[in-house]
Amino acid sequence: MIRKQMIRNNKFRLLLGFLASSLITFAGNPDRVGEAGATHLMFNPYARSSALHGANNADVRGIEATVMNPAGLIAVKSKEIVFARTNYLSGADIAVNAAGFATRLGGEEGTNVIGITFSSWDYGQMALTNTNSPEITPLSFTYSQIDLGFCFAHKFSESISAGAVVRTVSQGVPDARASGVALDAGINYTTGEYNQLKFGISLRNVGPRMQFSGDGLSVRAQIEGTDKTLTVENRSASFELPTALQIGASYDIIKNTEEKVTPHLLTAHASFLSNAFAYDNYMFALEYGFRNIVFGRVGYLLESGISSQEDFFTPYTGLSAGASVKLGNYNKPDAPQKGLVLDYSFRATRQFDGVHTFGVKVEF
Repeated sequence: MIRKQMIRNNKFRLLLGFLASSLITFAGNPDRVGEAGATHLMFNPYARSSALHGANNADVRGIEATVMNPAGLIAVKSKEIVFARTNYLSGADIAVNAAGFATRLGGEEGTNVIGITFSSWDYGQMALTNTNSPEITPLSFTYSQIDLGFCFAHKFSESISAGAVVRTVSQGVPDARASGVALDAGINYTTGEYNQLKFGISLRNVGPRMQFSGDGLSVRAQIEGTDKTLTVENRSASFELPTALQIGASYDIIKNTEEKVTPHLLTAHASFLSNAFAYDNYMFALEYGFRNIVFGRVGYLLESGISSQEDFFTPYTGLSAGASVKLGNYNKPDAPQKGLVLDYSFRATRQFDGVHTFGVKVEF
């Protein structure tokens, strides 16, 4: 018993050492704000965690963990399917669709979970114009952003789990696109007499620079004094991915234990997001559950300039909220936790009518 405790403590010290070194080598730089591309990779398309404004980095579970801390994917008990749709900046006609599937290998006693995720942005049809015809024409084009993620999580012990996501990234118009690969990785640590305290750390969107290419960047011009034409391709500048380091902690203020079963559940979340190409974020949230069936959530985001009307970088004003309803065996502790979960979240924005996300999760 003492030996196991020593090993557990050594693993925790290793985790803290990794955290400290990451913070030292990955400090944010306000002078580089706005220099990254593919910033849609920082958007959370899932309802439960977005209702908490991403403060639950240490306690995010299932498919939703793949966009925040892949270690949380280990929470999948058997199989899980998630669908989510976001009305981004309501009134701007922008939609985000996300889906994912995950399964535990080796049954409920297995220590590995694999999954696949997909997300796409729909900006609708946009009028096609150019320098020769700047006026709106009947012609139109579409801009797309599509990501496909391959996910893996492993449980080292009852206290420590880790996970990773390799994500292919593609964005652009039909005749000019940029493609790349991004890696996310994370660790979770659970401690306390009743496992009520959780810590999480994740490194997100690490990968090579991306660059647009295609026929849309070429120009045809006639050679002066001849009847010949020449095609010249303009090279676009390459850009970095929006790399970020996130650390967080969650504490179950009220939870079920072997000695006490309560209908009320209450968890506090806090998280820090260090952005390499944006201002750092601080997120705080509370999550309340009744009989493990109905949940309510509220979160708040702090960022430099978020309350300013002139010097702001984020579209959010800080407040988020949401709710979930579980249909199935979730209120029966001795029964398999399987069924249907309906989620909703709202994130307040300074323009338009906020960000609304609807989600459906099936566990079987």
